[in-house]
Amino acid sequence: MSFPTFQSIHSLDPESARAAQTTEEKNRVPTFDMYTATIRSLVSQLSGGTLTSTQIVTTYLYQIQRWNGKLKALISVAPRDQVMRLANERDEQRRQGQVIGVLHGIPVVVKDNIATDVELGMPTTAGSYALLIGKANLTELASYKSLQAQDGWSAVGGQTINVYNPKSSPGNSSAGSGVAVAAGFCPASVATETGQHHFTSTHGSIVLPALQSALYALKPTVGLISRAGVVPLATYFDTPGPMAKCVWDLAVMMDVMCAVDAEDPTSKPFRESTEKAFEQAIARMSSSGARIIDPADIPSAVNGSLWKCAEGARSLVVNAGFKEDMGRYLRGLGGEGGVKSVDDLIKFNEKHADIEMPPDNPGQDVLLRTLHAVPTTSAAYKEAVQEMRQVARERGLDAVFERDEVDVLFSIGDGGRHSLANMVGYPMGVIPLGVSPDGTPFGAIFVGRKYGERTLLGVMSAWEQAFGERPLPPMAAV
Repeated sequence: MSFPTFQSIHSLDPESARAAQTTEEKNRVPTFDMYTATIRSLVSQLSGGTLTSTQIVTTYLYQIQRWNGKLKALISVAPRDQVMRLANERDEQRRQGQVIGVLHGIPVVVKDNIATDVELGMPTTAGSYALLIGKANLTELASYKSLQAQDGWSAVGGQTINVYNPKSSPGNSSAGSGVAVAAGFCPASVATETGQHHFTSTHGSIVLPALQSALYALKPTVGLISRAGVVPLATYFDTPGPMAKCVWDLAVMMDVMCAVDAEDPTSKPFRESTEKAFEQAIARMSSSGARIIDPADIPSAVNGSLWKCAEGARSLVVNAGFKEDMGRYLRGLGGEGGVKSVDDLIKFNEKHADIEMPPDNPGQDVLLRTLHAVPTTSAAYKEAVQEMRQVARERGLDAVFERDEVDVLFSIGDGGRHSLANMVGYPMGVIPLGVSPDGTPFGAIFVGRKYGERTLLGVMSAWEQAFGERPLPPMAAV
């Protein structure tokens, strides 16, 4: 699939961007490097009194104003007066010694399919004491509308652009969450991962955008983080997860995001001295060396049953889950705009085809498939779930974990194992490795055991130490 390069994107080139800068922009000096700043570095400066939350927010708002019109990473931005008032409040609390959590006064971005308090001044269109500075653009309906739709396009937010190479995909559904971090709009963001609809295009809504933006990311075990307030695709697969510029930041985000939530009984706490686990993992690997098993062949992939299951059983589960879960979500909103079901959503798109199905992103073929979805209470649905567990877990990931006695599976790029993890809800991590000759980032994916997030983060941290700093986008040179 090709991705459009709009004329306005010429300024992604450093030289062109420099020439286009106004005198006012050139005289305005950011208080820190937005492209390299992490939660960890910002917290250190806040604690040391060399930076305030007000300065942090001002710098990020300037960067957003400068670039978001071209990149379309954010679908909405927090009202300036409101977020500045909150930043001032966080600064005053810090001066009085009332620091509440690591993210106190740190701006973050969340995907636009995650509901936020109406008082924050940002709607949810599909979509701690941290400061919410914006909501990220996304592929409309988490890519569950049409196979012809471009990654990162929504009728509300337009086409998100890859910050490294405008001709490359910005990633999948959570494209805006990845581009926002890479473009220096925030130090970290919250994305979501779904089952999606088509095996050959399933790269993971957290995994692929992180790879395409040279970021670190963690797709948690499904159910570890509460899904309450997240626009559903199919709750069997759905989970939020963080994207950031270092593994330490991922751990901090997980600490904040994981807690028991009565609205999602599967949710669990995560906080168990993550930093200590990091140090222990790194020390252990440094002293003894990691044990590598190569190749780690997956039985169900070798005999072909995995691919058959992905096209059959998984598609059935996603279709059924989307029709029921999205319908429940829409009814919970009170039928706003007359949309109370997937059927109503299809009719709405047809009525507003000029906006919802423009020539570059036509059709809603995937949505139409849900009209024939089986109920989640049916025998066919239950049999499909059981088939996925047998093929992807028992004869898939668990078979390799037990046979080879390993804790983590590793693969370069977006090929294969992430789909297995998605089918059974296992955690995945993403690390950036480099940039290809055409400017597109590439990276690696780690798959862990169920609820093996701490081990996964420890391994990722060791790799981070070995590979050093992540590559920056060309706009960082401006």
